[in-house]
Formats: sequence, C-alpha cells, structure tokens
Amino acid sequence: MFLKLFSKKKRIPYGYIEYSKEDFESYFSISEDIARQVEKDYISLVNQSDNKFTEFVNKSGRDLHSISNELVKRYASNKSTAGQIALFYANVSSSIGNQSKRSNLGITQCKWLGSACSVKSKDNSISHQSLDGKSYDCQKGILTPDGYVLPSVALGCLCSCRVILPGLE
Repeated sequence: MFLKLFSKKKRIPYGYIEYSKEDFESYFSISEDIARQVEKDYISLVNQSDNKFTEFVNKSGRDLHSISNELVKRYASNKSTAGQIALFYANVSSSIGNQSKRSNLGITQCKWLGSACSVKSKDNSISHQSLDGKSYDCQKGILTPDGYVLPSVALGCLCSCRVILPGLE
C-alpha cells in the first residue's frame, strides 16, 4: 500500500506538460469525449508510442493541413478546432525531433526565446516571456512551477530556442 501511494509513474517525459482531458476540453472548447481522445493521443505522441497515429504525426512534420484533415476524421470535429489541435501536435512532434537531433549532435544547452509569448504557468507565477534568454538543459527543459517545460510544447506557446554550441557561447 505504501509503495502505491508514493510510486506514481510519470506518464509524460521531462519537458512536456502533463495535461488532463479537462485542460484540453477547456483550451480547445471540445466535448469531453474528444478531449479524452486528445489526451490519449498526446500521451502517445510524447512517449513516441508505436502506433499509426504517432507515426502519421511525426511523418507529417509541419504539414498542418494533412494533420488537421486526419483529426477532422479521427475526432469528428470541425476544421477550425482540428487545425488548433494539429498545430499543438505539430509543435510537440517538432520538439521531440529536435531533442533527438540535439542529443545525437552532443548539444546539451539551449537558450529560451519567448519575448512574444503570453503563456503563463498554471499558477500564473511565471510567464514564458520572463524565461526569454535563460539557458536550460535541452533534454529536460527549463524548470517552472509546472515542472520542466520545453519551448512550444505548452498549449498556445509561441516560444522557440537557440542552441548553445560548446565553446561558442
């Protein structure tokens, strides 16, 4: 019993936010059933689960048209909502791909670029704008009250980053 209380397995890797279906339902103004599927697909994507949906999003890259068309069918949602969700998934997928590339190149540090972003932590204590220019471990993300976060993976985030090449800071 004691181990069950304190050994909750984290479902989301470092740098990605653990969203609930309620978060998706509220942000995208979608039904509970669609939000449940979005949550399931998000967890699958950030964990790079071996399934057709994750593979499709990764192969689509930044092709929001293809992703949103698939989401219209998958969620039976309207094109506008599917487009918003497609952008979120594309940002997450791009971040995962960039993490992998940086790791393969031995790049460990990045600088947060977020001067135009209005996203704040869930408790409103930190804005992404205030993170602008700060260095962080590009595999983990930057520590915020929401946990470790990477640029562009939070709902509505417009942030990006610049790699710090060792010896060229």
